[in-house]
Amino acid sequence: MTGTTPNGGPVTITPSTLSFTVGGTVQDVTLSNFGSTPLAIKSMTATVTTVNGPPFAPTYSIANTTCGSTLPAQSVCTISVASLGGVEFNGEPATSAGTLTVVDDAAGGPQTAALTSTNTGEFVTTGSELFSGVASFPANQVGYQQTQNGYNYQSTGHYGAPGLSLALSGSDPGDFTDSISLGGSPVASNCAPGLGQQCNVTFSFTPSAAGARTAKAVVNQGNQYILLTGTGVGPGASFTLGSSSISLASNLPSAPDPYSNTQASVPLTITNTGTTTFGFSASFTGPNAALMAASAGNCASVAPQASCTATIGFSSTSLGTFTASVIIKDANSTFSRNLPIIANTSYWPVVASPGLLQFGLQAPGTTSAAQTFTLADPNGYPLGHSFSVTLPSPSNFVLTEGSTCPASLTQVCTLAIAFHPFQTGSVTEYATATDEISGDTHTIELIGSGGAAAVSLSTSALVFPARSSGTTSIPMSFTLTNTGTANLTISSISIPGAVNGNFTQTNNCLSTVAVSGTCTINVTFAPTTTGSQTAAVQILSNAASSPDSVSLSGTAN
Repeated sequence: MTGTTPNGGPVTITPSTLSFTVGGTVQDVTLSNFGSTPLAIKSMTATVTTVNGPPFAPTYSIANTTCGSTLPAQSVCTISVASLGGVEFNGEPATSAGTLTVVDDAAGGPQTAALTSTNTGEFVTTGSELFSGVASFPANQVGYQQTQNGYNYQSTGHYGAPGLSLALSGSDPGDFTDSISLGGSPVASNCAPGLGQQCNVTFSFTPSAAGARTAKAVVNQGNQYILLTGTGVGPGASFTLGSSSISLASNLPSAPDPYSNTQASVPLTITNTGTTTFGFSASFTGPNAALMAASAGNCASVAPQASCTATIGFSSTSLGTFTASVIIKDANSTFSRNLPIIANTSYWPVVASPGLLQFGLQAPGTTSAAQTFTLADPNGYPLGHSFSVTLPSPSNFVLTEGSTCPASLTQVCTLAIAFHPFQTGSVTEYATATDEISGDTHTIELIGSGGAAAVSLSTSALVFPARSSGTTSIPMSFTLTNTGTANLTISSISIPGAVNGNFTQTNNCLSTVAVSGTCTINVTFAPTTTGSQTAAVQILSNAASSPDSVSLSGTAN
């Protein structure tokens, strides 16, 4: 007898579409194996496929799953998908679409579910960081409470977010509580933040039993929720840490720092959630463990349910990013917790001065006098590393002294910018100075107005009455007006080619005529021979119509 080994399945994902309206929330799909053999799950991903909006429109992630690498026959598991973020685009919420993909060995695989997000509200953590939809508590002694705040609900654009209410459900809702406030005042339900406001959400965890504990904070009685997780522990040693990771940073000058400012440290709150006295002990592992240090502070002996503060720090005299882990251990037991550490050293942020360069009216296609700006260390340290300066493309401004501040021991880098408009009207742009080491950017605001001079003459011709040769006429005049949007620069006013000086001119025109300014040109006819005489007054300027002219004619008897 011959045959083939069947693949797992049939397999389904339900529902087939998840639609989000609040960033930082989670929704569930169920993966079901209706087959008679185990289903091998190779991977699961939640990806964005299309975006209507800027690059930071809503994205997706897998927040949690009960599916392992194998799903037994006639079994189900849950995949929790989170929608992250959401911003305004053209006055409306930015939208995105994506796909949840489960790659498995089912004959009809991969299994997919469509994802869409039009998030008019979003959850962020303190500092406006995107929230992944999961609030995780460290292990805590049964019967004792720990609280987490710093979860904020806000609008994703220039409009108020929909009202927010939360309801606890799931496996262990009694182990968790939530509270909502707006502007420091508690809100019983339907917290609706206006523009620039945030609803602040606090979660608490009081385990009623040992082991993993979970609940859902359901948003607005719908399908979207925040996943709450924690672990209960029985009597004995236990403690929690006030941070889930440690970030350290220090600034270095480009030359030896006379103030030895190479140390960075942060406080670490430790809460004894056990039933025995806690004693502080710390050690470090990882690539840069030797750069790290710990101080016990007041954590040498901590009574049950009391808190203390230790200090974690590092010291480096070189630039870079350094990683390690700190193992915080109870010296009176074997209970310990690990925290990842990332430490960065960089040069002091450089200041651009002045932050605004303002130029006057300038004709398109011409270049103004340059103005200078400096990039300097605010502490007076030498720069010692390079900066590049860029302008938008195309730009109405030009960098007249190059675009790079090379690495050197000089304390100040000076560059220059000139206004070279290609358009008329008010112009505002920003020059960007980029630190080539850290990537930090600084902007210089550039303001100018592009305009062109224009010549308007009150007449195109002067015709003198007939007169006798050898006599001089009363002067005839015409007016020149600058009708443009930039200063008119006059280089010459002349009557070229007038025979024997038959025509002469005088004027009160200055070399620069302001916008809407006028001047007068007077012409006299003094024929030296008989007959018809002609010539022209010619005006050379920076106007596009240059040379401008007025024809002259007269007859001598």
